Amino acid sequence: MVECRPVIHLDTNIVIWLHRNQLRRLSRDALRALENERPTVSGAVLVELAILYEGGGRRNELPHELIEALGERYGLVLSPSPFNRVAAEAGSLGWTRDPFDRLIVADAIASGAKLVTADSVILDHFADAVW
Repeated sequence: MVECRPVIHLDTNIVIWLHRNQLRRLSRDALRALENERPTVSGAVLVELAILYEGGGRRNELPHELIEALGERYGLVLSPSPFNRVAAEAGSLGWTRDPFDRLIVADAIASGAKLVTADSVILDHFADAVW
């Protein structure tokens, strides 16, 4: 049977914290959203994780393995939003110069979903950001 919970998008840092099992870093509202909604990530999160992995930064696991592990643990799925729709939304987000933030927020908009993030710029500018 298909799960009918609404979706909630996750920012890259939230994905990393979930993978590291650092739930204490999440706000109550973020935890509540994860309990009640289906966690979803933009393909842009995968690209950002790949760059972190390649740079030897915060990742020690390939991005697709990390997403797969979170899929098993939390039911995390990749967003099905068509890229042309995400790109069209991203073009209107002039409040940030960060291309990943633009694409991640735009994917949430294209999906009609909220976005769990701790990013203060996103929280200040995206009305459907949750923290």
